[in-house]
Amino acid sequence: MKCRRISLGAARAGFTLAEAAVTIAIVAIVLTVMLQGLEGAKFSAAHNRARKTAYELGTEMLGLISAGLWQEEIESGLTGSFAEQDEPDYYWEVALGEDALAETSGDETERPFDNFEARRDWENSQDDDLEEDEENTEPFEKVKLRVNYPKFSDYPEELVFERWIRWEQVYGPSEEDLLAEQEAAQGAAGPGGAAGSQGNTGSGDKR
Repeated sequence: MKCRRISLGAARAGFTLAEAAVTIAIVAIVLTVMLQGLEGAKFSAAHNRARKTAYELGTEMLGLISAGLWQEEIESGLTGSFAEQDEPDYYWEVALGEDALAETSGDETERPFDNFEARRDWENSQDDDLEEDEENTEPFEKVKLRVNYPKFSDYPEELVFERWIRWEQVYGPSEEDLLAEQEAAQGAAGPGGAAGSQGNTGSGDKR
């Protein structure tokens, strides 16, 4: 009888240890999932802050280009950083006209061929060919700006802007425009000078 009680007590103790082991395993799994979620939320928040900062820097730079205040910088180079804006980890790159931005060195995942996307790209290329002549005649320049910001986890690390800006605001007035302004100024000053000389001669005759 006594041996039977001992065996029952040992069986109950073993069952309790099994329950404790299962409980510990479940708690460990839950904690791991929670930590992964918190880490993902932390990376997402950091990425959103960096992307917002990149958007503000890119918008400000495009505004300066549109105002004609970036002509010397564009002539000196088409890449740089935002260190002067206290953001040394943010870099910019500009492509003008039909020039393409440099390809990024990041690994691109292979995707299956998409017939609908291929057809859409072909239609867009046809539209670009039809509108090419009209775009060339317009006094605007296509400005493409890419802002690179710190990378967090698997989130993207760049933001691309594209805007049409007046040619004079990007490069400054051309030599033809300057010559036309000079000729216009000389033409405006010519009749006035001729009229003044005729008035002087008329007054001299009256005397």
